[in-house]
Amino acid sequence: MAREFNGDSSRLRQASTAAVRRALRINLTGWTQEQKKSLENWSLVLALIRDLSGWTAEEKSQLKKIIRAKSAPGEMSYMRESQRHPRLRAELLRLGSK
Repeated sequence: MAREFNGDSSRLRQASTAAVRRALRINLTGWTQEQKKSLENWSLVLALIRDLSGWTAEEKSQLKKIIRAKSAPGEMSYMRESQRHPRLRAELLRLGSK
């Protein structure tokens, strides 16, 4: 971050969000402010996944559901959707083991 964004965390957030939106083909029409914030937060991690744009349409769709569910008042929908996405889980474990 220090090198690429000159230590500017807001630029990092903007760049990672833009990259994830492109990879997942996200149109924010109809997204609430809370869902947009969830996307911004998730993007910091998702932007580290090398082949995110190469995921199947179904995997991308499921991931969008997870992002949106994270901003819901309860955690059940988020937990349920997360458990149904083995590729995301595998990537998070891979990133966490670095």
